[in-house]
Amino acid sequence: MITDDIRLMKYLYELVARTPELEAATHSLSITTFRYIPEDMQGKSLSAAAREYLNELNQQIHDRLEEGGEAFVS
Repeated sequence: MITDDIRLMKYLYELVARTPELEAATHSLSITTFRYIPEDMQGKSLSAAAREYLNELNQQIHDRLEEGGEAFVS
């Protein structure tokens, strides 16, 4: 079972890495971390305010996913 989880984690990481709007951060065992970055903010040095905005935006995305019941992420 853990082997399947690890395989899925690697697959998700690869998908995220190929998606311009997503930034792959880490992957280990069965955990993949990533965040959404709007196109106009990609490839730029981000200020503290921009990083805070991204944190809030990704929290909102997280909350909407869970509220919709389609995905449960942490």
